[in-house]
Amino acid sequence: FPSHDMLLVGWALFGFGSYLLGGQTNDQNAALQIFARLQQPPAKRIQSAAAQPLIFGDPQIFSSGNEKVDYAVAAENPNQQWYALVTFAFDIPEASSTPTRTQFVLPGDKKLLTILGEKRAEPAPVVANLAIKDVQWRRISPHTVSDVAGFLKQRNAFSVTNAAFVAAGAGSPSTGNQIKFTLHNDTAYNFWSGPAQIALVRAGTLVGVEELS
Repeated sequence: FPSHDMLLVGWALFGFGSYLLGGQTNDQNAALQIFARLQQPPAKRIQSAAAQPLIFGDPQIFSSGNEKVDYAVAAENPNQQWYALVTFAFDIPEASSTPTRTQFVLPGDKKLLTILGEKRAEPAPVVANLAIKDVQWRRISPHTVSDVAGFLKQRNAFSVTNAAFVAAGAGSPSTGNQIKFTLHNDTAYNFWSGPAQIALVRAGTLVGVEELS
């Protein structure tokens, strides 16, 4: 054969050998997964392909002063290829409900759904019930992002250093307590802005929440 034909034959043999070593096993595993799924009843196949419901915690209420109230509830997305757009409010017994808000919950994420700084002339409520108005699911195609968890991890790599609590009047002109820290972007990406959710935790208990934009 001419030299270029030998190169093509060598490449073909190499590719076939690679397939025997790894690709064949991957194909067999994929075929077994498809076969196992086809053995499921139709209703179960539909259910397995659909997004699983979000998991919610108990709503919490925090008085932020000046007749303002903060509401928060933990939300967990157990799906690895679906993210959710959640429209919600908080119902207050024997009082008006909060305005609605829409937030996203990424695949595999745990976050707080919040309504912050709601103005209430009446005494701050002590009980609130989460009211889900709408949940819209969006599936991330594996053809677009093959490894969703890895994709998100690469873009959510932030670290906090120099965290310190400064009490009111302790060398600070502020009339209230302060928490200071430095937020580092450890990703390979530049962000023009980055909305951040800050949970204030004391002895494992959530005592407040703030959001930065």
